[in-house]
Amino acid sequence: MSTQEPLWGWLVVASVHIAFLLWGGVIKSVGVLLPALSDMYACDVWILGWIIAAMCSANNIAGPGFGAFGCICKITLGIYFNERLTLATSIALMGQPESLIVFSMFAQFLLETFGPRGNLLILGALTMHLVPCAMLLRPRQVSGHRQYPRRCYSAIDSTTSMKDSPVSQEPVALIGRLLDVNLLTKLDTWVLILSFTLFSFVNDAWMTFMVSNAISKGFDGYVATSFSLIAGCSAIVTSFLQGVMLSKGVVSNRLLSAVAAGMGSIALLINPVHKAFWSMSISVVLYGITLAVLMTTILCLAIEILGRDRIAGALGWMGLVSGSFRILLGFCTGLLYDVTGDYNATFVLLGSMIGLIIPILYSDTLVSMCRERIRPYKEKTALYLKPNWAPVPAQKQVVRVQPRNK
Repeated sequence: MSTQEPLWGWLVVASVHIAFLLWGGVIKSVGVLLPALSDMYACDVWILGWIIAAMCSANNIAGPGFGAFGCICKITLGIYFNERLTLATSIALMGQPESLIVFSMFAQFLLETFGPRGNLLILGALTMHLVPCAMLLRPRQVSGHRQYPRRCYSAIDSTTSMKDSPVSQEPVALIGRLLDVNLLTKLDTWVLILSFTLFSFVNDAWMTFMVSNAISKGFDGYVATSFSLIAGCSAIVTSFLQGVMLSKGVVSNRLLSAVAAGMGSIALLINPVHKAFWSMSISVVLYGITLAVLMTTILCLAIEILGRDRIAGALGWMGLVSGSFRILLGFCTGLLYDVTGDYNATFVLLGSMIGLIIPILYSDTLVSMCRERIRPYKEKTALYLKPNWAPVPAQKQVVRVQPRNK
């Protein structure tokens, strides 16, 4: 972190923390309102699920509201912090787990007091706090007044046409450099993109349908929202612990991500067997750990693998792919409920999707192992196809010049 501004970096962390608290509160509140909205508009659940997925897709692709602000928040953390990046990221992104504690009961209270419309009106007023949070994200200042050398510019030749300009000759290459398309040629980039896409899809669906899932199993409104509080508490404790562990180098980001993905997959796959309060509590505790870990480690892996200079382009491609994935398959979670009558199939699908993160994280290792296994066969094939004869080198013809007769 900058030694000139030791305090301002932590103000940035607080700003990002509040921003993710508000964004998580929006998703959580919409999830609490889902049964009431379904009754108010007399529509199927898959339609509302698709609308929520479209909202998240627009947030990632177009960047209105929280979309651009969330991307800038993550980039700013990478600018201010170096050695304590993992700790700062854990504290900053802890806002979304805290939203499970703050907004679950709060949204249920607003729903019973003011109804769905009043709930959304108050929620919209709360999101105006993103404005002062954005004002804290100032760029890191450079110490002292840097003297830049003056450049001498020559006059523009009127005879030079725009066709001779390299910008006009290579517009496609210029766009490719601006979008950093070369990132898509790396396997590590696709590992991050696919991991982020699966996790963001599963997490938004879980936050949307978790309360409705508990209500469908016979729990009343406040008991159903208490599961969000339990998940938020486990996520907050995990955020502190993993921040310390990763900062001290006790465990790597990749290994911790794989373990968390496995725990989240188990927590979602066992949803059909939940009948009691204690079993649901164990499941949400496991998923709270997954939420806290993957939110931090995926971002830290992106900065660690691709570097701070290219993190903006990486986050852009991650948002584009994840947003497209949500808009195409966002209706599946609600459609499974409309077809089966419960959320068991939906949560089994989500558990299977988040379990795919484990082989994706180690895909580079799997590719290298496959190459090592194939290499002996390639060498044997090349030796078998090698011809036994060798080409005879062409002999040089020596031309003798006879002396002239005197």
